[in-house]
Amino acid sequence: MDHFTNRKLIAGLSFVIPILLSGCGGGDDSEPDTNKSSMCYTKSGTTVTINCQADYLGSCATSGKTLIGSYGTWSTCHNDVQTVLDKYGSTGTISPGPNSSQGSGSGSSGSTSGSTSGNADALAYAQVSYSFSCSSGGSTTVNVSNGPCLSSQKAYTKATSCNEYDANFTFNSVGKPFYQCLVTNSTGDYKKTYQQYLTYFGG
Repeated sequence: MDHFTNRKLIAGLSFVIPILLSGCGGGDDSEPDTNKSSMCYTKSGTTVTINCQADYLGSCATSGKTLIGSYGTWSTCHNDVQTVLDKYGSTGTISPGPNSSQGSGSGSSGSTSGSTSGNADALAYAQVSYSFSCSSGGSTTVNVSNGPCLSSQKAYTKATSCNEYDANFTFNSVGKPFYQCLVTNSTGDYKKTYQQYLTYFGG
C-alpha cells in the first residue's frame, strides 16, 4: 500500500488545514505497516507543509523537500505529524517528532531551517523552482534547495522524475554525486541518513 499524507499549518493561525492523499497498490488496511518512511517538509512564506512518505517512493530530496525525521513505519511517522505541526505553531521551529530516529523520545530541542540542535542539513535552504523537460516528452516544475547541492539535486531530480536511467538501469550516475554532496555538507543524523542513500548508489 502506498502511503502519503500532507498537512499544512499557517503560522499565527490556530487551526490546521489537513489534506489527506492516499493510493493503494493492492491489499487492504489490514496489511502490516512495514514501510520505512520519512517525514518531509516544504515552507512557503508562513505556510509549512509536512508529509510522510514511504522510502521506496523516493527520498524527501527527490521531490524537492527537506527531511525532518526517519521512521520504521509509515503510521509511526503519521502519528508524529500533529506534534511537529503543533511545535511549529507555538515556537516557529521545525524539529523531529518524539518517535523519529532523530527524536529524543520526548521531543527534540528547538531548531530552525529544518535542522535539529547539533545537526546540519545540506537541504535546509530556501526552495527555488526548477523547470525541466524530459527527453521522452513532457515538462514539469519542482522545488529544489538553493544550497551547496543545487546542481547535483537538479540532475538527480530530472533523471528520476523523467525515468532517464543509466545504461545499467540504475540512477547511480546522478544519485552518487547528489548524495555525496549531501553527506559532505551535512552533519549528525542528517549525514547518517544521507549516507544510507549514498551507499545504495555505490558511494
